[in-house]
Amino acid sequence: MASKLLAGAIAQLESLPVSFEDVAEEQADEIESMESAADLEDQQEKDPNYIRLPTTSNKKQKLSEADMERIVAKASENVIVPGTLNEYRQLWDTFVDFCIDLEVTGDVQPENLDTFWRSLPVRLPLWIVSWIMNKADDMDPHTGKPKDPSIPRVTYARAQKMRAAISHKFGREYKLGTQAWTENPLTPGIFSGNPSLSVAVLQYMISLRRRKVRAGEIVTSARAMDEATMKKLWEFNKNFEIEYEIKPNSRKRKQEHPELWAGYKVRHMLQTLYTVSMLCLLRYDEALRIMWSDIVFENSPDGVPIATLNLPFRKTDQTGGTYNSCH
Repeated sequence: MASKLLAGAIAQLESLPVSFEDVAEEQADEIESMESAADLEDQQEKDPNYIRLPTTSNKKQKLSEADMERIVAKASENVIVPGTLNEYRQLWDTFVDFCIDLEVTGDVQPENLDTFWRSLPVRLPLWIVSWIMNKADDMDPHTGKPKDPSIPRVTYARAQKMRAAISHKFGREYKLGTQAWTENPLTPGIFSGNPSLSVAVLQYMISLRRRKVRAGEIVTSARAMDEATMKKLWEFNKNFEIEYEIKPNSRKRKQEHPELWAGYKVRHMLQTLYTVSMLCLLRYDEALRIMWSDIVFENSPDGVPIATLNLPFRKTDQTGGTYNSCH
């Protein structure tokens, strides 16, 4: 029944011209988004006891595994900021309603839906794609034909948020983390992992982004950094007084003046790292691999000082290589 209703979505997935390399990169981006969603440091600064729960006695107490699990869950409950968490829950509810309308949940009662999702149905990635397609795509997932122009479509950024809600539900609440969606080799038809990281979902999101761009939508990554923002960051760090680096910085002073975080040297080190990452189109982990020996200082024929960065790796070559990346 559901397959007939989602004929358009199935046809769309089968015809996606997306390479394996693009899928791998999209998967890495989604995993990075999931891992960077944590807000533990901010919560810890607001409340020092956020993770280290206060004890009423110096005497060690025996804890059962159930108590330990409860305490850890309590200490980790605000990993996602409340506003985002509420939005994820609302989006999850709309996904569940979408699946119920498709009758893919069968006769499962509302109180048993949680168990149903934890069982990881085989067609789960298809339902996720169809749900996003229903809201964001120009194609109708039920018919495979273009939607009427009067039907509103959400932006690609909203589609990303929809996928993030699924990632959060299965990754954090169902504790599947960033495990890829894979079929059990010993039990065909049984899958494990996060369905948001399935090849079907990854391929569709890449295809949707490309089509949104071709249609004229400005698609910007949530982590994208532009020149104007980099300039503001540079001006902010440049105006940081070096004398603050010399003065003693007690814990009390840090609490009273949070704007003095890091210090002069660390700020400029980070600024250099951000600039190199942007100019050379590097991921942050790639920029951290750069060593002093990779930098060569020289002069041009006209006597202009030049700093040449020789990267010991290539973004498109798995075996590495060295080339001049930027000057």
